[in-house]
Amino acid sequence: MIQFDRFYLIVAVVLLLSGLPFCAFSHGDLEERIAELDEAIEAHPDSAELYMKRGSLQYQHQSHLNALVDFHQAIERGYEEPELYFQLAKTHLALKNYYQCELYLEQILEESPNHVQYLRLMADSYMEQACYDDAALLYEKVIRFSNKRIIENYLEASNAWASCATKYCRNQSIVMLENGIRDLGPLLVLYKTMVKRFVEFGDYELALKGQSRVIELMDRKEFALVERASIYIADNQGDKALADLNKAKAEIRTLPNRLQSRPAIKDLLATIESKIEAL
Repeated sequence: MIQFDRFYLIVAVVLLLSGLPFCAFSHGDLEERIAELDEAIEAHPDSAELYMKRGSLQYQHQSHLNALVDFHQAIERGYEEPELYFQLAKTHLALKNYYQCELYLEQILEESPNHVQYLRLMADSYMEQACYDDAALLYEKVIRFSNKRIIENYLEASNAWASCATKYCRNQSIVMLENGIRDLGPLLVLYKTMVKRFVEFGDYELALKGQSRVIELMDRKEFALVERASIYIADNQGDKALADLNKAKAEIRTLPNRLQSRPAIKDLLATIESKIEAL
């Protein structure tokens, strides 16, 4: 069985006895459900399951130290299901106790090495500590072992790789997005993220190619045209930027008056005129 992190448990108990609130948030329904469990635990103080349930609600309520106390009370009453240690890991991550978080995750990953939730939480812990390449590899495992193809998994892996400083990491961040497009189809969010990456990396040629694909996929093109114009400007291609800005103005003129009068469109027109003046 995993050893209790006694220091944090003692701190939590002291704070509980002091009467100081652990969380300033009031979450209505959660508070009612916690109060119901308070009564149930008073009536059945040896129920490990009740402590487990209340700890989970305390975590949702962002009362993380309260949650730790309840989870350890559940352990002391014989509750040893993996879900409990996963909840402990989540709680410690919320408290920035990375060592404790990873300790619990390592224990349950020994039994379930391909468990997607455990892998993702470990990756999240690595990301918060700026261990980007380790996090990226775990996010890739999440993609590999997930039953469903989910956009967020590809975006998380791409973001982790992009956070590294090396050329290899940057390339991998693009590969993750390409894999997402291959697996999920031509989704705008993946193309837009890819364009953002290329701009960050200073690869304007590929950024322009990606933004052109975005324009093809969109029904309304005025915003995407202005975004491509901005890339042309960054790449010192003023003539092509001017052409896109004028195309965007033409697109706006085809919109119904009710759309042209919206603040977002008026702001876009102001941006277009500002960029044209600067060219």
